[in-house]
Amino acid sequence: LTEGKDWVRNEHGHVEHPLCLRARKAAMDLWGHAERRGLLGEDGDKDLHDMIFQCQIAGAKLAGALNHLAYDEDNDGGFVVAALKRALNYLHEAIAFTGKVEAKRLIEPEWMTAFHKELFEIREEVLSLMKRYREDAG
Repeated sequence: LTEGKDWVRNEHGHVEHPLCLRARKAAMDLWGHAERRGLLGEDGDKDLHDMIFQCQIAGAKLAGALNHLAYDEDNDGGFVVAALKRALNYLHEAIAFTGKVEAKRLIEPEWMTAFHKELFEIREEVLSLMKRYREDAG
């Protein structure tokens, strides 16, 4: 009943929350672009590495908070909010690193603008979900 809202099937056919899929895709798209340009690896820029890593961790934390929603009918709103807060911390770190990476002009401005915008949109969805699950818990 909650397909499309609390879960979708990813490119491998596995159940995943749409926001987790979105965060993972944002990190992997930028990682792939940076990799193709030779910006990663042992001599790669630390801020670029950290920005992508923080986004990947945020995606993993979102998965821990949300992917079970496809299977659980009785959701613990308090747990979901707490787990989303953890994800939000990593998302904020990724957002902070975008400024450092943009200043170094390592990635084309259109890529960074789109990535930065995507992180803020994911952040807004996380805040919206936190509000929803706080109301459900209270």
